Amino acid sequence: MTDTSHRTYAVVLALVAFVIFFSAVSLKPWPAPPADQRLLALQAREQRLRVDAKLVSSIVDRRWATYRQALQSRRAAIARANTRTVQAASAPAARVVTLPPLTITRTS
Repeated sequence: MTDTSHRTYAVVLALVAFVIFFSAVSLKPWPAPPADQRLLALQAREQRLRVDAKLVSSIVDRRWATYRQALQSRRAAIARANTRTVQAASAPAARVVTLPPLTITRTS
């Protein structure tokens, strides 16, 4: 009969080596690469743009509120003017008076 103990030891040794290698890779014993300066500058620019966007948004909201208020007062003024026009149109109309015809004298 053949002895399979050598094969068993080889398989167990391969599994132990695999587990040790996998744990060493998962722990990442090497240092992380330094951060890319371009990426850091891009992130800083993104933060500045976010702050600027919030500022612009608040300015636009204030202007829209002012515009809506002015529009509301303008519409009220237009409604008042329309009401006055309707009231003026419903006032008594001017009387038409017929006068006798003028007599024309011709002299030579």
